[in-house]
Order: sequence, then structure tokens, then C-alpha cells
Amino acid sequence: MFVIFGFGDQHKKQYQLTKTEHCYHCNNTSRWIITKTTDHFSLFFLPVFPYKTKYFYHCSICNHGKEISEEQFEQLKDE
Repeated sequence: MFVIFGFGDQHKKQYQLTKTEHCYHCNNTSRWIITKTTDHFSLFFLPVFPYKTKYFYHCSICNHGKEISEEQFEQLKDE
């Protein structure tokens, strides 16, 4: 009997913000993006349960940004 499992099946959900912000990396002003990235444990190539979630706030042009907390993510999403 074989059991096929794995880690790292990743799901992303992105939200584009309505306010603009200046990026000091690419020197552009644009609407930034917040991203929720969730890694899942998979069994027979199907995601079973999440084991890691990260939140990011980044430039929509160059993708430069930083990791943020869940509270910051929810606050930015509600604006």
C-alpha cells in the first residue's frame, strides 16, 4: 500500500488597496497589494489542512514589500 503525501501546496489570495502609496524600491506611486499565502499539507495531491499562513504588503509594480501581521492584514483589507 502506498500513501502519497506532501507539504507546500500553496494558495494565495490577493486584495488591491484603493489608496496609493509610494514605493522607494522602484520609485513609483501605485495601489499596493495585500496577499494572504497559506501552505497546506496534501494527501494524494489534495490539500488536507493548512499548516502555515503568511501575510504580505507589497508594491503592485515591483512586488517589493514586507511581511505583516494578521491584524494589520485585516485592518488594511477593511479600508
